[in-house]
Amino acid sequence: MKLSSSGSLLAKSFFSSENASTYDTLVKLATFGRDSIWKQNLARPLKKDHRCILDLATGTGILSSYISHEQGRVVVGSDLIFDYLLLAKERHSYRLLTNSVAEFLPFKEKIFDAVLSSYLAKYVDVQQVVQEHWRILKDGGLVAFHDFTLPRGRVVNQLWYLYFLFLRLGGRFVKSWKNVFCELDKVIVKSDWVENLIAELKRTGFKSINCKYYTCGTSAVILGIKP
Repeated sequence: MKLSSSGSLLAKSFFSSENASTYDTLVKLATFGRDSIWKQNLARPLKKDHRCILDLATGTGILSSYISHEQGRVVVGSDLIFDYLLLAKERHSYRLLTNSVAEFLPFKEKIFDAVLSSYLAKYVDVQQVVQEHWRILKDGGLVAFHDFTLPRGRVVNQLWYLYFLFLRLGGRFVKSWKNVFCELDKVIVKSDWVENLIAELKRTGFKSINCKYYTCGTSAVILGIKP
């Protein structure tokens, strides 16, 4: 899905001023607490020489809270939904927050040492996003993507579908999250973000590309280095 068209509309239908204040609680409960572990694993590859970091699709700032704030380190946040950025600003000290789409970022070339994103890849034009990462990253810079994946194991796969069936029922009572509860599984099933992202990272020139799955294949983190 392309964030510049249907992807952006979908994301805006999922996340809005109506549910921003309940996002942290929802994501914790809906992932059975695994969200924090996934995000910690996403931030773990950061090194001391990664001084300027972009938290892309920063949301309410959960991922940024797991980035260690060593002296001199700068963290910048960017997200499509303005109301989420307001909450991020309250919980974390950012050098800058921008309201922008992932394919067209308002930053100059070779400014960041690392770009991290969580729950973004399934919505975007992967080719354009990877090109933007290449443009804004310094040589030796790190890219790290995290998102949901469809589990392949038979038993886990069946449990995964059953879980989303219960979520749909929950959507009848939690109106602000109804669209997410009813449509997210379809987005994940249709998305080939892992395969597409790895292929695009290789084509663009990133090296040391690594993909690791978590929680029985329901989530993945992909890393790459700009040489």
